[in-house]
Amino acid sequence: MNTVLKKQKNKDNRHNVSLMDFCSQLSISVATGKNWIKLGKVKPVIKNKIICFNQEYVNKLKNEILNDENKILKSRRNKKYVKGNLLYKSYVDENSLNALEVSNVLEIIKQDKIDIDISLIRCLIYEYAIQSILIKYKRQSNIKNVLYKYLNGEIDIGEYKNLFIFNKREKKEYLKIIKENRDIFEVKYQYENNNDIMGLLYISLKSLSDRKVFGIYYTPQKIVKKLNEKLFVDKNIAIKKILDPSCGTGNFLLNLPDSVKFEQIYASDIDEESVNIARLNLAIKYNITDLNELKKHIRIRDYINDEIDDDFDIVLGNPPWGYAYSKEEKRELCKKYYSAEGNNVESFDLFIERSLKILKTDGYLSFILPEALLNVKSHKKIREIILKNFDIKYLEYIGNAFDNVQCPSIIIKLQKTNKKINLAGTEIVIDSGTFIIKKNRPISSEYFSLTMNDLEYDIINKIALIKNRVFLKNNSNFALGIVTGNNEKYIVDRKSKNNELVLRGKDIFKYKFVDSKEYIQFEPENFQQVAPVKFYRADEKLFYRFISNKLVFAYDNKKTLSLNSCNILIPTFKDIDIRYILAILNSRIAQYYFDKNYNSIKILRSHIEGIPIPKVDEKKQKKIIAKVEDLIKLNDAEKILEKYNEIDLLVAKEYNLNNNEYQYIYKYYVGQEMFLTNK
Repeated sequence: MNTVLKKQKNKDNRHNVSLMDFCSQLSISVATGKNWIKLGKVKPVIKNKIICFNQEYVNKLKNEILNDENKILKSRRNKKYVKGNLLYKSYVDENSLNALEVSNVLEIIKQDKIDIDISLIRCLIYEYAIQSILIKYKRQSNIKNVLYKYLNGEIDIGEYKNLFIFNKREKKEYLKIIKENRDIFEVKYQYENNNDIMGLLYISLKSLSDRKVFGIYYTPQKIVKKLNEKLFVDKNIAIKKILDPSCGTGNFLLNLPDSVKFEQIYASDIDEESVNIARLNLAIKYNITDLNELKKHIRIRDYINDEIDDDFDIVLGNPPWGYAYSKEEKRELCKKYYSAEGNNVESFDLFIERSLKILKTDGYLSFILPEALLNVKSHKKIREIILKNFDIKYLEYIGNAFDNVQCPSIIIKLQKTNKKINLAGTEIVIDSGTFIIKKNRPISSEYFSLTMNDLEYDIINKIALIKNRVFLKNNSNFALGIVTGNNEKYIVDRKSKNNELVLRGKDIFKYKFVDSKEYIQFEPENFQQVAPVKFYRADEKLFYRFISNKLVFAYDNKKTLSLNSCNILIPTFKDIDIRYILAILNSRIAQYYFDKNYNSIKILRSHIEGIPIPKVDEKKQKKIIAKVEDLIKLNDAEKILEKYNEIDLLVAKEYNLNNNEYQYIYKYYVGQEMFLTNK
């Protein structure tokens, strides 16, 4: 071939792009791209049996789609793919430079039914790692398939070769994998300093290869950044050593402030593959080529059981939640940890307690944890440890932070003091806003009630300490609704002479319930679980929603039955009318007390028993009861709300709340569901 022809061929190649690049530029999956070719919707160029596209042609298609000139292609774009349906999308920034490329890789694997094993995963991770090294330190760009070239000795990565040493068997295996799966290695990545792309590949590929994996939740990037931002808000903190005890692939470490040096970072995890990826991540970010140095700082280690000699200034991260310990492991852990007790051995409790032992005095612990840490009975012991040894510096309620996981979560920042907790100065972030607790206040290990600013705390204190208060504890009977064991068998939608109405939680509203149009033949001996019949057949009782974050109580004097989402309360006071109790529990004041003290999505017996009830004389009770009876008879929504507000004002008066205090509570619930019905 003469020189002119050689130049022309090189020029042609520069203006051709691979199928992968073509799909990336058009924001479609590779599977969709292949389908377009098969259907003749697009025209590729075949070079040496490899499908590619002329760049000018690609640009023309992009413009046609953008300007709605090519309706066929636009309508056939794989929008699910664009949204990243195979990715742990939230694991990286929304504007990640590589999310689309990773999604392409996953799409090809899925469409081509490529078997995923650890060797394939490693190859893809090494591909990204070597590309990143070449981009960041060798100033090279527009490169791909670099692992194949590295294995064949065609690429020099300098001292980084110390991190990619493969024996003959591994080389042979990896070269075979690349040859058999050429498309997924034809990806041009970009280096991202703070996004854990190798971790994204790892967790996404693991998910594809084993869809039965449960209980493993990876921290969204925005939560990682928020934790680090709040942890390092004080730029003057003296930091020598930082530890992430469950580092995974290193996303928390990648997002540490730029002022933090590699020498200050330590990490561990029990998953060997994750640790290896974390080492690569930090090696590239901090330009570390000494494998022994990386192993010294990032270890395969069981944080709960292994000895750790060092003291740390900061411990951070997302410890495992709900780790399934064996019975033997639980027995051993109960010997070592105060927070472990019987079967109640929670991994994140152990991580907090372990961190107390290795933190320096005045050091900081910052974890992402379930909100249950604050209020669930099984975590009382770890709350005791916190009360005796830490101050809470920052607490943010972040709700259901993990994709498709219903588990309200928090970011908590603790400072080790080895003294009784002092809440003055604690910063709290909740849906209603951000505030700082200015005055120290008592706090119990029963519940960490930390959703109140100082004004709200004073109001709650006033409610809690009213004179002549009584409680439903020891003054009431509680009963669970019927558990049939087989609702399809026992619940029907037609009335007959042998069955009767049965209610669910959704049928219960404040003050009254609606007919469910569901019926049951009451034969207690056939059901899985029933309360004593006398509770169902009580002359008067209160129903309440069990799964709810609102107090919703309805009055019943018809001996109506209910299922277990609709529980029963029967007060036993001799001189307090049940309908007065109904008004108290349905009030905004009781709701406010519940929200600020318990902040729960379930209405537990202990919550109801803990609400103080003003004990008033018969005359005052009758005044409220008369309005309750009026409300129950009403069928007009506006009039019902008007009557509800009248009752609410009378209840507020019995709690000795002044107008400003009541208005503060009233405004708190503006726009929220009232659970009033006009049926």
